[in-house]
Amino acid sequence: MLLSGIQQLDPRLQSAEMASFFLLKIARTYFRSRLIFFCVSFLLSLSGCQCEKESDTPLAQRIARKAPQWLLESTVARIELSKERGQNIFERVGKKLPELQRVGFTALWLSTVIPTSTLYREYGPTEPVPAQDFLNVDAGLGTLDEFKKLVNDAHASGLKVIIDLPTKYTAWDSELVKEHPDWFHTNEEGAIVAPNTEWSDVADLNYEHHELRKYMFGVLRFWVGDVGVDGLAFHKAHLIPLDFWVRARSEVVSDTQTVFLAQSNVPAHFLEAFDAAYSNDGGIPETERGGIPLSLAPAIESELSMFPKGSLRMRVSRVISDNPHVMSTSAQHTYLENIFTVMAYTLPGIPVTVFDANWLNSANSKPSPLAIRLNEFRKEFPAAASGGLTARQLSEQASLIAYERKFENTRLLILLNYASDEQQIRLQLPENFSGSFNDYLSGTSLTQNAGGLEFTVKPMDAKILIRTSEGNK
Repeated sequence: MLLSGIQQLDPRLQSAEMASFFLLKIARTYFRSRLIFFCVSFLLSLSGCQCEKESDTPLAQRIARKAPQWLLESTVARIELSKERGQNIFERVGKKLPELQRVGFTALWLSTVIPTSTLYREYGPTEPVPAQDFLNVDAGLGTLDEFKKLVNDAHASGLKVIIDLPTKYTAWDSELVKEHPDWFHTNEEGAIVAPNTEWSDVADLNYEHHELRKYMFGVLRFWVGDVGVDGLAFHKAHLIPLDFWVRARSEVVSDTQTVFLAQSNVPAHFLEAFDAAYSNDGGIPETERGGIPLSLAPAIESELSMFPKGSLRMRVSRVISDNPHVMSTSAQHTYLENIFTVMAYTLPGIPVTVFDANWLNSANSKPSPLAIRLNEFRKEFPAAASGGLTARQLSEQASLIAYERKFENTRLLILLNYASDEQQIRLQLPENFSGSFNDYLSGTSLTQNAGGLEFTVKPMDAKILIRTSEGNK
């Protein structure tokens, strides 16, 4: 019980308490002088006060772990890999690298490349991944040597490489189940159990076991050190003890240029362990069926007020999901997908564009002109990754959502119109937005007159307005 209680503490508190315990024991044993014992106790109490003071600070007022600059400035292409034996998937991805680099992507995020199992598999891709082998690639994708070549080719093209690594569960036919059944959660009879009745197709690893942790540290070293990937994305990271991640981050993968992404909404995870968060909903705020946001700005402002300062989110413009508010995987780019793509690139965080198997298998499929233009936008305004967001009530129309982004000397006004028909919009802008504007997406110039800013908006259209000159105030 004592060990369990200590592991739930902040790692810095845990270290302070353990140090206090052992130093006090040494003082009692070897220093019989009451004066020395008093001095040691006094110094330790000062140290404990400092730790307690830091831990009492609200998480939103503390500073998140500093992510490497390459992640802050990234435009990420996520590729959903379909496992087809003999189809040379890694080679196909490699052939797409020049195109991805040419249109402005700077990082490649691959879905799970390790072998997975279909044994007892009943759920979709957003559910826990049944890993079979943490130290190899799936034969349906290619060989390990072919994957290493893909990583090297990506680096030669100026692209970083991130892979999914599902470390919380394994398949029931994994080697770990066969060789190390003691590393799993078990029932009263000693049988390995699933995490719950809904996820019965995976076996639940127990990170209280020291040997399992050592093994997983080796897994991380393998992918980062031996294979050479630049980042790892961890499914269900919040279900693994935080102290494991802190040690992995500081001792096992200490390279400051390697990124850890967490499928987690636990604010404390982003103080020391993780560089950015991702989620099943793609990092886009809550919406109603059909894709129209209910509370975009309040959701983002709430997120910024809860997480440590500087925390990053991966914002996905198209994902494979059953959730009603995210994109379909149709080859045709819909209006709604355009709206979500603009949101992903203009909200605080890292934009991620998802390419499915159809794109990978088609020689003629290319990124949309919108994605290319938005990649240019992020290159020109890299500070869009961070900073605050302010909602603007610029119209009485419920279909028009507007928010402002400000960083350095630049102000952006993002407009999202969900109307199903073309509309004439008149906006009486705030005083600090008076003057001339450019719509970054269309390249057209807009000028405010006495009646406000007037322009025509197409159905499901989005605009990024940038002030180019100030008018009379």
